[in-house]
Amino acid sequence: MNFRNFFILFVLLFCLFQLTHAASIGVSPLIFEEKGEPGKKIELFLKVYNGSKDKTLQVVMEKGDIEPTGDSGFVIVQTPGTQPASLASWAKIEPETFTLAPKEEKTVKIIIDIPQNVSPGSYFGTVLASTQNFEEIPSTGAKIVQRIGSLILLEIPGIAKVNFKIQNFATKKFWEKGPINFEILFENSGNVVIKPKGEIKIKNILGQTVDTISLPEYNILPGAKRKIEMSWSKKWLFQFYYRAILEGQARNLNFSSEISFFVIPWKFYLVFLFLIIFLILIRKRLILALKVLIKGEK
Repeated sequence: MNFRNFFILFVLLFCLFQLTHAASIGVSPLIFEEKGEPGKKIELFLKVYNGSKDKTLQVVMEKGDIEPTGDSGFVIVQTPGTQPASLASWAKIEPETFTLAPKEEKTVKIIIDIPQNVSPGSYFGTVLASTQNFEEIPSTGAKIVQRIGSLILLEIPGIAKVNFKIQNFATKKFWEKGPINFEILFENSGNVVIKPKGEIKIKNILGQTVDTISLPEYNILPGAKRKIEMSWSKKWLFQFYYRAILEGQARNLNFSSEISFFVIPWKFYLVFLFLIIFLILIRKRLILALKVLIKGEK
């Protein structure tokens, strides 16, 4: 699953720094999206690698909960078992500690043992890889450790609570020219992950569709809001009045919203007006010049 489906990179650093030959730990994939059944087990495989050329890493694997924060699709890692949709207590990691030589890679098994009495809905967690190699920041005495993780989204099928809406769909009312920027704010107050699919249709003053913009697909966690920014890339627009119609679907629920805006390229119109006035003022000389060119009159 590629990064654009949830755009979350769990790189947790205690400080931003620049160090020559610093240790570098990575994981793949960054996100698991799985479905499971009560009473069943799921096995996931996470690759952990040492990107350093010359440092051996001592790695410790940990579990954590995740909590949505803000409206940009980010989450923060919390103590395991503190969030209502946590799957941390179901997960077992094998092995929990190991050593990675420079450029070495190791596969870690994650076993998720789903309880028999679990309710339908979405459950979440993260598995973190931490280095035990402390790097000292020159001239400060401070030490840091790297920590990076992979997100796990698990859905238990059944009758779940789906509650989803467009909280805001907006753009500026007046533009001089394109590109035209749109902002959409989705809110998920249900108990399952949603991934809206849809498009924005641009219609002119005559009601004709002049362009269509596809909505990027992002996961939205239960209890989270997600702001999506889109752009109509055309620069020169001369039809004055436009409507933008957002339509789509999320888990078989249809959604729609409509806004309007004006595009007034006043600088272009001003130059055009000056040109017309100039031609009017010199029209007699232009007519005379044309006669001289055509008939040779003076």
